[in-house]
Amino acid sequence: MAKTKIRISPHKGDRVQLFLEIEGISKEKLIEVDNSYLLEVKNISKSGNELLFTIFFNKRFFTKKLVKEGNPRITMAPANKLLTIQITTDFHESEIGKSGSHLLIEKEVAGEMPLTIKFNVTEKYYQKKIAEKKEYE
Repeated sequence: MAKTKIRISPHKGDRVQLFLEIEGISKEKLIEVDNSYLLEVKNISKSGNELLFTIFFNKRFFTKKLVKEGNPRITMAPANKLLTIQITTDFHESEIGKSGSHLLIEKEVAGEMPLTIKFNVTEKYYQKKIAEKKEYE
């Protein structure tokens, strides 16, 4: 079973950084499409935060390490027939939307490796992880 870690934190002024790691992905968890794989993750935490994540990537990255710089920064590292994906991206606070009683942190990237990250967080969680920490900076 793949293990998912997600963290948000204040980052450089009015920016928020999101770190996502999915560790131990087996080929059985991937959807095969021609010479590519599609990974879909839906996770709901005990605190009510919801993560929806999809990434579409070439099969060669299941056996070859990849590091893509930029925003987002993507690292894919295979080990023992399992894959670990790490994504770090940052947002300006004005890019964070509101969805009912939750805040929506969303990133969509097209290109060679299209991905979508949607992270719905409770206002209480956001306040604890971002706003309170910024007060102490």
